Amino acid sequence: MSHSDEDEPSLPGWVDERLDEIFAGFPEDMPVEEVRQAYAECLAQALDSIDVPAAGATCRKLLLAQLEELQVEPEVIEALDEVLEALEEEMAEEE
Repeated sequence: MSHSDEDEPSLPGWVDERLDEIFAGFPEDMPVEEVRQAYAECLAQALDSIDVPAAGATCRKLLLAQLEELQVEPEVIEALDEVLEALEEEMAEEE
């Protein structure tokens, strides 16, 4: 059975690149790739919603909660919250 990505919403390339840059700062032994992927998928779906900023905020809250479970330091989570919020605002402006 082949899997097609055509039906799945996707992020603009610049957003994906920015997420790569943001998550590159995490230690290699920290399993953040799954968290990053889940956030990216959530954001892609958020782009289809009526209220992109609110949907993006929901994605960000889920991501930050997952990072807390991975015991990422609170200062890192706080900084990431600001960076991702700014990214989501940029995405909303692009729409």
